[in-house]
Amino acid sequence: MVLLCLFAAGFFGVQSFKAGEKADSLWQNVTICMAEELSVEDVGNLWDKVSDAAAEDDGKAFGFTAWKEQTDQTVTDPDLGRSVQTHVVSLYGSSESVLPAAPVLDADDAAGCLVAKDTAWQLFGSTDVVGQTIGVDANVYTIRGIVMIPATGVYVQIRGNESVHKQMRFNRLTLGVADTESGNQFLSEYALTGRVIRSDNLLDVTRYTELIPGKWSDFDGWKQNWKRLQQEIRQNRMMRKTTIEDTCEKWYQTRIEDLLLEVVCVVLGVIGFFRLFEGSERKLLPAFLSNVRMRHSRKQRKCRNAGNHTCENNGI
Repeated sequence: MVLLCLFAAGFFGVQSFKAGEKADSLWQNVTICMAEELSVEDVGNLWDKVSDAAAEDDGKAFGFTAWKEQTDQTVTDPDLGRSVQTHVVSLYGSSESVLPAAPVLDADDAAGCLVAKDTAWQLFGSTDVVGQTIGVDANVYTIRGIVMIPATGVYVQIRGNESVHKQMRFNRLTLGVADTESGNQFLSEYALTGRVIRSDNLLDVTRYTELIPGKWSDFDGWKQNWKRLQQEIRQNRMMRKTTIEDTCEKWYQTRIEDLLLEVVCVVLGVIGFFRLFEGSERKLLPAFLSNVRMRHSRKQRKCRNAGNHTCENNGI
């Protein structure tokens, strides 16, 4: 049982590590959920402001990518005539910040797109489809790469093709940085209304260090910070999530579940080990005492055969 528990602990530990890697590969940068959607013109003006700020700051300022997911969109293969219903993510900016582990769709590549692996299989029966074309909403795009996580969807570039997508409105901004404070500063600096989305509610240590007020004795500060954390978690749960956000959250949940199972298996293994040791001790102690008594009896018999005088000298 001990070996079985340790084996299970190792298995769940590996699974937890893999789930964490997948979640981290998908969620690396700050994403802002906008309170009001931004038009293509609004995003274009914001892009110019951020670019000017980066130029003045010698490139130290970070950029962003605006995006929006549209569900139940028809994507077609013009050559084979196949079609599939999936979600389409419209990007204004590089895909690198939104999909860090996927091939990059450049901000200037208005003719290109990325296709998720399952969607590629449904359309072409293969994932070796780079260079082939697909049709999305009467527009034709050339596939630049395959996205592994999430497994479904299509990602197209809006920037450079604004005239065709005048009606597009964006509800997400993903920044080129990872810390939450930078997201809040970005909102304040450019007078935007929104909030930073967190998918790592239980795993990021900073989530708990943020609870600590300026002074340990500031009990009101503890209370306010705890309420703020609860509100953020509640908002994230109630928010309508995109496929990227939902996939990331599920991987984080899987990581936590496997981590807890690993701990349980380790505890059971330790308990089993001590019980095994205790049982062995109970069996060995009587045998040891019996062996001692047998030796003592043998010595007594030898002493009697040798004579009482010898036994007295040996203390038996």
